[in-house]
Amino acid sequence: MFASPAKRNGSSRLPVPAAPSQLSRYEGILTAQPQIQRALDWLDVEFVQQPAAQLPFHLCTLLDKVKNTPLREWYAAQALAHGWSRNLLVMQIETRLHDRQGQAVLGC
Repeated sequence: MFASPAKRNGSSRLPVPAAPSQLSRYEGILTAQPQIQRALDWLDVEFVQQPAAQLPFHLCTLLDKVKNTPLREWYAAQALAHGWSRNLLVMQIETRLHDRQGQAVLGC
């Protein structure tokens, strides 16, 4: 059939790529120094995930059905703070807990 390019020119060896220079071996380290310094500057800052990222996936799919972004974030924070189950989250969204919150009548 067809001969490989190495066989056509009489050689059975493939060409060997040129060896990298000594400087290119350390080039990635030299270009990463600003990023490393930036990361070291932020070591004392505490990063916390948003509430929706801390919730289980099945609760996040329910929260996706809330179209208003601030409301979605509010329900995610409440579900995380109170440990709501799926059914309780559905009930709170359907009964519009965000409208009822803080409007309790005190019987004083």
